[in-house]
Amino acid sequence: MTRQYRPYIFDDFFASGMEEDISPFLTKSSKNWAKKASLKIVIIAAFFLLTAFITLFFQKDLSFFFLSFSYFIIAPPALIHAFNDIKNWHITIDTLMTTAAMSALIIGSPYEGALLLVLFQGAGALEHLVTHQAKSAIYSLHQLVPKTVDRIHDGVLEKKLIQEIQHGDLIIVTAGETIPCDGIVTEGSSHVDLSHITGEHTPIFLQKKNQAISGSKVIEGRIVLKVQRTGNQTTLMQLLELITNAQKNKPPVEKRVQKYSKKYAPFLIISSCLVALLLPLFSSIPYMGKTGSVYRALSYLIAASPCALILGIPIAYFSAISATLKKGILIKGGAFLDILEKTRYIAFDKTGTLTTNITCTSFESIETPSISPKKALSIIQALTRESTHPFSRSIRDFSKEASSSAHLVHFTNIPGKGIEGKVSLGHHIFSVRLGNQDFLVPHLSPSQKKSLKLLQDQETVFVLIEQDLYFFTFEETVKKNLSKTITRLVKDFHMTPLILTGDKELAAKKIAHILGINTYYSKLAPDEKLKIIADLSRKKPLAMVGDGINDAPALARADVGIALGKLGSSAAYYASDIVFLHDDLSLLPWLFHQAKKTKHILMQNLLLSILIISAASCFALIDWIPIWSAVLLHEGSTLLVGINSLRLLKK
Repeated sequence: MTRQYRPYIFDDFFASGMEEDISPFLTKSSKNWAKKASLKIVIIAAFFLLTAFITLFFQKDLSFFFLSFSYFIIAPPALIHAFNDIKNWHITIDTLMTTAAMSALIIGSPYEGALLLVLFQGAGALEHLVTHQAKSAIYSLHQLVPKTVDRIHDGVLEKKLIQEIQHGDLIIVTAGETIPCDGIVTEGSSHVDLSHITGEHTPIFLQKKNQAISGSKVIEGRIVLKVQRTGNQTTLMQLLELITNAQKNKPPVEKRVQKYSKKYAPFLIISSCLVALLLPLFSSIPYMGKTGSVYRALSYLIAASPCALILGIPIAYFSAISATLKKGILIKGGAFLDILEKTRYIAFDKTGTLTTNITCTSFESIETPSISPKKALSIIQALTRESTHPFSRSIRDFSKEASSSAHLVHFTNIPGKGIEGKVSLGHHIFSVRLGNQDFLVPHLSPSQKKSLKLLQDQETVFVLIEQDLYFFTFEETVKKNLSKTITRLVKDFHMTPLILTGDKELAAKKIAHILGINTYYSKLAPDEKLKIIADLSRKKPLAMVGDGINDAPALARADVGIALGKLGSSAAYYASDIVFLHDDLSLLPWLFHQAKKTKHILMQNLLLSILIISAASCFALIDWIPIWSAVLLHEGSTLLVGINSLRLLKK
């Protein structure tokens, strides 16, 4: 069968948001030229402008020649952008600066006009580099996927483009290479490194039947994978999609600034024109000349342009999100950093979030069963195969020695209560229910209900196979160093921690006591958990921390949902606002600190921008600063807030 080749479309690449200089369509030499191309153009134009300034003192004609070259290099891109903006009735900062530069040329200040263009374009190029630095973690993820892969086809090893790989193909990944697609290991074993994605430096061991995640780097040996997901369906591409969407999820303060800037630009042009036209009517100031109203209006137009204000907000959020991503924390937008900074309640799910190593310690029957314990374990093992709950995983580990001859016929998950289904074993099909006491009581005999009351305070899971009742007992271990994390949240951030769990009161009380948490709610159904979250959120913002699979409703209802989801858990990605990619709760204090630091830098950027814009505008109107000084203040403040925002990238 001939495989259909699906080329990498140009639109696909540029829609991805990647830099042009890493485009797969460019040669190596072209990529080198494309790197920092805008900055290189500015440097060339600046050289000619500097030469024009120097030669002005002894050869004016030669100076004008060099000045013309500077305009020729730097002006066309600015004029094209300005023309397109005006044609679409979209007045931007670029339009304002280009208008000011061309106006300076017209009124006889060509050197100042060229200086404005060079500095404005130079600041724009540097701002681009600052933004690129803030997004560096995102760009590095794009570069993880290899362009080619070794595929096994009809027993022959062949090298194929990654776009040609399809579901079900067998591919080989060797030491030092990156896994390009999600798949199941069919042959070989190796440790893989995910630190470049999650920040977790402990390698993960993969062997036969384990799932491999795209973007993982094979450390030793080689593995053969059966491809499950390719292209945009892979875990890495889904992660990148979430990160890209996070950039679009703008916080309220950024939306407000962008909204007012659209109105501010036309206002600035109109007010500048009024200054130029009306100022001589009420004073002895002339229209033209270095002290004239037109010159002052141009200085005012440059000084009052809000570039620093517009740049200072998004670059701060870009930097903060990029820094958290390097720590293995995915935030789906700057808006959630704002909410985190205000959060005062932090609620935790218990099982799998605060605890680890949930161990099944015993399996017993109530009354005399009609089937043997080994047979019962085989049936239970089959039922729990479709469940991802920690208790189910622990039961599977406990019963792994049991026969695997039972087969699941039907399965239903009842959130907050348990699971049920039908299991085939031999020539019989058994109805099975596994879950908490409330889930099973309606199906029990009076004597079984009486026996159940004796066990109600223990950490147990009950199983009903037809009319035979069994129970498992468990022990839980609190995650390492978690008490220190809770203490820091309370002491440093004035948080009120609480536990929300569907487990019994005794189990919740035990974990709460170990962690020093005073408030806990036990035996909660999903709707009861949602009600508590809603009630607390009305008082103060609340963050909910859960595993992202069983706590999806609670994570969605909280002001900020924080999911602990190992890479590859799509439920964790989509049910929450923030995902801890390697389940490290010790990073919670750092995350809240990052949110507070982001707010402080935002306030610094806002105050600095407004102060410089206001002062420079007033000085320009009263002729205290010439155009070149207004240019330096304008571009200097823009660059200053960008550099200030990069402080968020520090570890």
